[in-house]
Amino acid sequence: MKRNAPPEFAMHQSHDSSITRRLRPASAATTALATSALLMGVLVAGGALLPPPAHATAVAEAGTAREPANDAERMIQATADELIGIVHDAALEPAAKRAKIEDSLYGKADFTLISKLVLARSYSKFDDAQRTEFEKEFRSYLSSTYGKNIDTYTEGQASVDDTSMQLLGSHDETRGDMTVQTKIVRKGEPNVLVNYRLRRIDDAWKIIDVIAEGISMISNLRSQFQEIISSSGPEGLLRKLREKNATS
Repeated sequence: MKRNAPPEFAMHQSHDSSITRRLRPASAATTALATSALLMGVLVAGGALLPPPAHATAVAEAGTAREPANDAERMIQATADELIGIVHDAALEPAAKRAKIEDSLYGKADFTLISKLVLARSYSKFDDAQRTEFEKEFRSYLSSTYGKNIDTYTEGQASVDDTSMQLLGSHDETRGDMTVQTKIVRKGEPNVLVNYRLRRIDDAWKIIDVIAEGISMISNLRSQFQEIISSSGPEGLLRKLREKNATS
C-alpha cells in the first residue's frame, strides 16, 4: 500500500483574495524523494526520511542481501559505492562533494526522459525552448534540495559510517525496464526500502525513477506540477521553479 507524500506545491489565499501559488519548503518525505533520486538512496538514510510505516519496516527486515547478479544491479551497487566514497572524503568541502556527486549522477540518470515522464500529458504544451528550460530548472531544483541534505548529513560522521546499502534483487518491468530493489541499513534506525527503475538507453542502464518507501518520485512530482500547469500553464510552472531556485 503506497503512501502519498505531502504536496510541495500548494495553493494559498492572498490578502487580496486572489489565489496564488508558491513553492513551499520541502517536507521531510518530499526531500527524501528528491535526495534519494540523486543520491541513490544512500544519503536518504542519514535522517531525511520520516520513520517508515510498520509494513515497510517488516519487508525491509525480511529482505536478504546478496551480490549483484546482472548489469543493472552492478550499476546501482557501483554508483552507491562511489557516492559513499565521496561522502566519506574528509578532504572535500560540502560544495565540492555536491559537485562530484552531480558529475557522477548526471551520467547515470536520464534527465531528459525523467522530465518527459514528470510532465506526462503536459509535455506537448511546452515548446522546445520551454522544455529545455524546464529540464535545466528541474535539475537545479533537485540539486538544491539534496545539496542541503548533504551539508546536514556530513555534519554527523557517525551517521555516515553507520549507513550501508544492500541489494535485495531485481525484476523485469514493461518497456524492457528493470527495477532494482535495495535496502538502506542504518544503525539504531529502521531500515529503508529504496527501489530504482532503470531503462536501457544507448546500450547503458539509466535511472528513470526512484521509489522510496513506496513513494515514486515521478508520480509525486507529476501530480504537483500538473496542478500548477492546469491553472497557469507551462510558464507558470517555470516561473515557480525559477523563483524557488533563486532563493535556494
